[in-house]
Parts: sequence; C-alpha cells; structure tokens
Amino acid sequence: MKFSHVMSVAGIAVLAALAPAAAAAAVPSPSALTVKVGGSIQNNGSGTSGLAAGVDYVFHPASTLEPFAGSIYADLLGSSIGAGLAIHNTGPLYAGAGLGVYSVSADSQTASGVGAKVFGGFEIAPHTTLELGYHFLPQVRGMSENTATLQLGIRF
Repeated sequence: MKFSHVMSVAGIAVLAALAPAAAAAAVPSPSALTVKVGGSIQNNGSGTSGLAAGVDYVFHPASTLEPFAGSIYADLLGSSIGAGLAIHNTGPLYAGAGLGVYSVSADSQTASGVGAKVFGGFEIAPHTTLELGYHFLPQVRGMSENTATLQLGIRF
C-alpha cells in the first residue's frame, strides 16, 4: 500500500473519531442567554435606588469543568455600567463571582476602573431566574458606590 493511501486512511480514521466531539461542541447550549431587569440600591450612605438591568451569555461547560460554567456579562446599575467575565456553578440553584471594568457616575463626576460582583440565584420557573447580587464598584470622590441588586431574569 502506498504511503499516501496509508496517510489518507489514517486521516479519515482520525476525523471519524473526532467528528462526534466536534458536533457536540458545535451545538449551542440551551438557555445560554439571560436578560435581567430589576432594582438596585447603592451602599454609599444615601441608599439611592435605581434600575438594574443586565445581559449574561453562558458558555456551555466542558465536561472537565462541570459543574461550573463561564459567562460574559454587561450590567447597568442606575448611573453605572460594567462588563466582564464571571464563573458560577450550574443548576437550578447557582452562585458565582465576576470581574470586570465599570464606569461609575455620581454627582456629575465619573470614575472608571476594575470592579467585581458576587451573585446567587435560583430558577423560579423554567427559563426564569431570580438573582441577588452585590457589585464592588470603583470609588467616586473617595466614596464607595457599591450596589446591591435584585433582578428577574429570562433565559433564552
């Protein structure tokens, strides 16, 4: 048998072995996108409340990482906005943490920098979540603008 035929057969065998894994990786996970809306309260002494909204996109966990998943997020917290990466456990009851970049506005001053969030939630119905979060935001004028949120989410 010629060397080129051996290589062709070996290549086909490798592709046949890898095809099921590649097909599984190409299938998007259900409920990967969550849109959330709710309220926020700033923990800066004023107790200012406002709108809280967010979008999360969860990357389906690889079998080696289960039961954890990674996600990217964007959050609107009153007059602050942030985006970053998070990790959390999967399932109907979940908790996690994220790290991102935030822009915070207070009293016509703006500060930008690294921020973080911790969150936890649960499915109250199929594709519907209730989530409690706490965001550690950059300071403005030396004052903490950390914000607590309570949001209702819909998973698509």
